[in-house]
Amino acid sequence: MCFLLLSYTEQRGFSLREFSIFGASHYNQSGPTHWILSHMLCYKRLLVGYFLTLLLGSLGSNAISLLIGNAFNAVLQANRQQLLHLCLILPYLIIV
Repeated sequence: MCFLLLSYTEQRGFSLREFSIFGASHYNQSGPTHWILSHMLCYKRLLVGYFLTLLLGSLGSNAISLLIGNAFNAVLQANRQQLLHLCLILPYLIIV
């Protein structure tokens, strides 16, 4: 459960609601930015996973570009050994 930035009335021990739910999450509703941030911070694992996936996707995209450039150089230089290695690596990176 995420209990972030309770409003003033709930910090004082009473609520203005008629009914209350035990264990309900409380969010900061003082502004749109605070509200969004308090919701995002309740799901820290998803937030970290998102940024890790973003980073790995970016690194993979850059690696594919570099390897394709190396493959073109290997074709121009007629380097069969390097070309064979790149032909085995590139499909794996594209699929993953």
